[in-house]
Amino acid sequence: MESPPIIDQLSTNESCQLSGSGTPATALRTGASFLLALLWGAFVAGFFGWIETGKVAKHLGAKGVLLAGAGLPHLPGAIYWEEMATTSPQLAGAVFFALSLGVGLATLAFLWARVVAHLPRIGWGVLLAPLFIFPCWALFRGDLLAALITGIIPLGAAICGLSPGKSTPRGLATALVIAVILFTGFVPWFSANTAVLVRDRLLLGTDMGKPVSDAYYRWTLYPAETIKPLHNLTQPVVAVSDTIKYSRFCYDAAKINLLCVPLSDGGDGGGYDLLLLDTPELEITDGSRSFLWPGPGGSKRLEGFRAFSRAADRNKVLRRATFYSFWYGGPLAILMVLLISIQLASSILPAKRTHAALAMALVIAGATTLPAFPTQWSAHNDLLINGNPSPGEIAVALSSEDRIRRMYGVKAAGSRGMKFLDEIVAALDDEVVNVRYTAARALGRINADSRSERAREALIALIHSDDEWYVKNLAYWALLNAGWRPTPWEVGK
Repeated sequence: MESPPIIDQLSTNESCQLSGSGTPATALRTGASFLLALLWGAFVAGFFGWIETGKVAKHLGAKGVLLAGAGLPHLPGAIYWEEMATTSPQLAGAVFFALSLGVGLATLAFLWARVVAHLPRIGWGVLLAPLFIFPCWALFRGDLLAALITGIIPLGAAICGLSPGKSTPRGLATALVIAVILFTGFVPWFSANTAVLVRDRLLLGTDMGKPVSDAYYRWTLYPAETIKPLHNLTQPVVAVSDTIKYSRFCYDAAKINLLCVPLSDGGDGGGYDLLLLDTPELEITDGSRSFLWPGPGGSKRLEGFRAFSRAADRNKVLRRATFYSFWYGGPLAILMVLLISIQLASSILPAKRTHAALAMALVIAGATTLPAFPTQWSAHNDLLINGNPSPGEIAVALSSEDRIRRMYGVKAAGSRGMKFLDEIVAALDDEVVNVRYTAARALGRINADSRSERAREALIALIHSDDEWYVKNLAYWALLNAGWRPTPWEVGK
């Protein structure tokens, strides 16, 4: 099978390559092509994030106004309303998707195209087809936007991946050896708790990384709302017509975290996630799909609502694409940047470039590995996480100046029931968001196990506070899991 003419044109596209010959020129061509692929992916995904997160912020603000008018607790709270009217959430969405979806997906497509470039051109059309699995899946589900985003990014990255042409056998072998050496530096970071390891060792555990950690908890919930399924949205809201006797419906809906408000209060309905149709049998719709509301019984309705959420999930493709792009494409992007940097740095040496490149790769791999190895500091935290610390050790951790030890101290204290209740409540005022959300989780556990009135009141107060959205969301779910329900709107009250 011959490759399509467009593939031949793309492989010689001068917009993604530099001229030259020899090892330095090859490294320059590859580096320039990869940089353009990353910029393309980041631009497309960032533009999508800007637009979609702006819509989400507007919707969240409308939902908050509706819930406040119905006398219901609302997240993330009135303190965020002014922020939602600015471009800050949109900027957060642009950065989030540029880094998580754009960079990773572009890297995966670029590397695959580089592999294809070394194979006979006659089969390029077939070999490049796997790059378009996500857009085909999205089209099958009827999601044109997801098909567009996940199709345009790999297409542009593949163009740049094909443009440098073939590497020499020796150059290719050297690059593979360097890549393997660099990859060994990443291996200690791959575990069942990779995210926790990165958070503790690189972000929260360092003064340079802490602002990144704080920004993550402060801003990423905005773009995350754009790719969540319905039942995982922040407080899904259903609008109920005035012609329906909906008091009982609201009571049952609240049991599954589905809050309802009268349709007449919503104006154009912009703040609703669902509408309740006035049919012979109650029917809920999200505008494109509908389902009959199951009969009485919390478990039946919860099961029915989640089934509907899965069936109406328009964001599944983008959610999966973002996940795989971040966790697989992200590390590969870092590895590629290191590889190209080593090749460029070694190319300026007058002789023994290969030896110098291998030596630099070994040094970088060692420096990457060291932070992941256990230390005396991490051993203390491991005792709090996996061991059986004494009350004295927990008390010391709770009063520690080290923010990570305080966080794990709160986590350990939460497993001791009421014994450390005062300390956990006090931790809600900690300056570090990680300590506060760990305290919210701990109070939720205590409230669920011991039915502590003080823990319950502290969580309710947290929902109505000016704390971070992430912390308040955990408090909200901790209360729901312990049986608490927000008071639903009832007609005539």
